[in-house]
Amino acid sequence: MASATYVISVQKINGKELTLRIRSTGAGDISDMVLSRSFVLYCFTEQTWANNGLSKILDDQNCAEEQWLKENLDLYIESTKVIQYYHKDNQSKVGLMFEYLEEIEDKFESETIEFERELYKQFPHYDLEVIMTDAKWLEGIKVDAVGESYGYDFWYEDPKSNMVE
Repeated sequence: MASATYVISVQKINGKELTLRIRSTGAGDISDMVLSRSFVLYCFTEQTWANNGLSKILDDQNCAEEQWLKENLDLYIESTKVIQYYHKDNQSKVGLMFEYLEEIEDKFESETIEFERELYKQFPHYDLEVIMTDAKWLEGIKVDAVGESYGYDFWYEDPKSNMVE
């Protein structure tokens, strides 16, 4: 069975701007980062937090195929950019992460914003700013919604996905 690679929480929605907080689950490397438009678009096909009009449009599309992305991605997402990185120096805690998860699972229900806020206190995560082409693609999405992703950067060379140095 596959393990989720990232947990995503919606931090802010303002017009056609969306801010996502992303944390690696440790299924890969605790410091793994996804920052492309292709990853975000894929999340609309798998996330309960993004179960809206755009997710229904994308339902029968192959959003993980590079050629499809090259032809269609500009219709939905203008750009992505990492705007803040937290606890980058805490990468050595990866061995403790699974113990800590067990400890806080007794206090908080997993995949809730409260659970994630506890993890945000110690483990590496970052905020990704997403600019959609139209605010209608964000209708129905709620701040503090949380979901897992099995995605990755399907089109890493995308020229409109940027990371702040």
